[in-house]
Amino acid sequence: MKSLILSMMEQYGYPGLLALIFLEHVFPPIPSEVILPFGGFLTLHTALSVPGVVLFATIGSLAGALVLYGAGFLLNRERLTRLTEGKFGKILHLNGEDLEKYFGIVPLTVIPDIDSIDEKKSRKYSKRGRK
Repeated sequence: MKSLILSMMEQYGYPGLLALIFLEHVFPPIPSEVILPFGGFLTLHTALSVPGVVLFATIGSLAGALVLYGAGFLLNRERLTRLTEGKFGKILHLNGEDLEKYFGIVPLTVIPDIDSIDEKKSRKYSKRGRK
């Protein structure tokens, strides 16, 4: 893996670093703890600069995060349930109970709590304004 990371960054420079960090975000078995030190090392031995490495690593990370957020947006709870109840679920041996067991804490279930906190804050500030 080390030679692949080094050769990709040496051959493609910043776009190679961006692609590696993007893949690290989307495909978790590639750790950024391996990629970024090589990026720092290459700033001493190639034309890569530290600000450029930081910038392109950040862009790659944000792009990967957007892909994952997009997947989460498109695969909401209802769609995941339908997937697991169909052929895909049979292949992976998943069902609706597994979704609740392994993925029970999903961002969508937190949103009502955030709304209630905002309501409490707005009531608190509206009471202060009346004094």
